[in-house]
Amino acid sequence: MGRIIYITFLITLIISCTQENIPPKNLLSRKQLIEVLYDFHLVDAASKHSIIANNRNNKIKHAQYKGILEHHKISKSQFDSTIDYYISIPEELKVIYEKVEQKFIP
Repeated sequence: MGRIIYITFLITLIISCTQENIPPKNLLSRKQLIEVLYDFHLVDAASKHSIIANNRNNKIKHAQYKGILEHHKISKSQFDSTIDYYISIPEELKVIYEKVEQKFIP
């Protein structure tokens, strides 16, 4: 029984590692993603420094995030699928976040 579980786990691992990472159809461009992430981090910073009133209320932050997505004309599912895709490619996500970081430096 243990051997069957081990073999099943091994086959699953091999298959998942060999599958090609296919981008979703509605993938945001890198430029769009950088802009959205930058805006999200601005809201987070404002919230942490009490610039946004009642920042302890997560509903306000979520409303801000929703507003950012609407401003950029992006759906939550489109953003989520883009993030899921880039999470599977850590090197790319690192490059994107380096560009987000650069936007904070004058």
